Amino acid sequence: MIEGETMNRKNASWAITLTLFTVTLGFASCALGVDEVPVVAIPGFSLEPGPQNRARLVEITCSTDGALIRYTVDGSEPDSTSPVYSGPIPIAETMKAIACKDGWDTSSCAEALYELTYTPYTDFGRTSAGGQVTLGIYIGSDEYVAIPPTADSGMPVTALNQTFFKVDGNTVIKRVTVPESVTTIGDSVFSGCSALLSVDIGSKVTSLGNGAFLRCTSLTAIELPDGLLSIGNQAFYRCDALETVSFGSKLQSIGVQAFFMCDALKEIDAPDSLQTIGELAFAHCEALERASLGSSLTEFSPHAFEGCLRLSSLPDAPNVTKMLDSAFENCDALETVDLGSINELGYSVFQGCDSLNSVVLGYGITTMPYGVFGWCHALTSVRLYPMVPPTIDTYTFYGDPSLMPDRTYYVPFAVLSDYQAADVWKTFKDDIVAN
Repeated sequence: MIEGETMNRKNASWAITLTLFTVTLGFASCALGVDEVPVVAIPGFSLEPGPQNRARLVEITCSTDGALIRYTVDGSEPDSTSPVYSGPIPIAETMKAIACKDGWDTSSCAEALYELTYTPYTDFGRTSAGGQVTLGIYIGSDEYVAIPPTADSGMPVTALNQTFFKVDGNTVIKRVTVPESVTTIGDSVFSGCSALLSVDIGSKVTSLGNGAFLRCTSLTAIELPDGLLSIGNQAFYRCDALETVSFGSKLQSIGVQAFFMCDALKEIDAPDSLQTIGELAFAHCEALERASLGSSLTEFSPHAFEGCLRLSSLPDAPNVTKMLDSAFENCDALETVDLGSINELGYSVFQGCDSLNSVVLGYGITTMPYGVFGWCHALTSVRLYPMVPPTIDTYTFYGDPSLMPDRTYYVPFAVLSDYQAADVWKTFKDDIVAN
């Protein structure tokens, strides 16, 4: 066979292949339509429609990879403004969902109708007075619990009191929904619920009782209602996994040890309405790096941030004038503090702050008691603005003599000699210089 025939046969072969490919592509185009846009699959609900004899969580799924699901639970048609599905949601009588994806047509609307036949309040101990009901001990065994909005002849449920508390803690409950009728969550309501992952709290709750979420060790986040006014003592004590807290806009008080040893909590953003924080409120939150406590707070309570090892700066609270005993003791990451607006310091406020190297003290300081800067072995610069030397204790700046750094005390030029001659201050005479 000569070379020309070989090339002709190869060209013929490529032509046949190309023709077959073109014909095949043409059939595919006719079958799908050249301009046809794919449609997202219709979502599905995990529970079959029909009667339901207890509170449940419903999952919504879509077989189209990467689809976004939006849903409604009030009977309205879902659209681009409806909530985005991110996990199981409480069952409702009418549930609807759509799914969408960029470049695809949105799915048809899926609908599930449920007949809620249960009487949920029968799982609770309860008392009534004045036409209102307080729910007590929970005797059910579900992972998801929907607090009923009414009980016994339709009276509104307005308070929870030790609803889930057991001597050995509840280890089953994972999610709870608190209805809009409830205004008070009492003492120890969720205490010891070690499996609790989330709580949806109605917007009318105004107070959390003492120990309300004490030792809820699986709880990672909590969104508190906008109308909440007070958080009780030890409300979130030892919630080891708690990472984020949303406080709402009206909170006024945080109780004693409210967030004590919440080891995963990194940031605090309290509203301007916050007026008081209790003793040890955020003590030993070892991951806490930043805190903002608003403009209404006037004092840091005793031991408020003691042992917050990663707190790198003082909390943002511009109108605080008092720092009480041990408020920031052993906050190892603090390096500089400006106390220009502070008028009162308690005992051992910054004792043991290993990295603290620079301090500024304002005009209002008159007394610096025992251990305020004790065992601060990195402290090299103390800048003082009081025109009268504050009264100090022998142990105000005390520490291990072998670790004491060279330290300079800067004071106003006009009163340099007063500082150098004042009781106890004269011990540092050679280190006191004019500012």
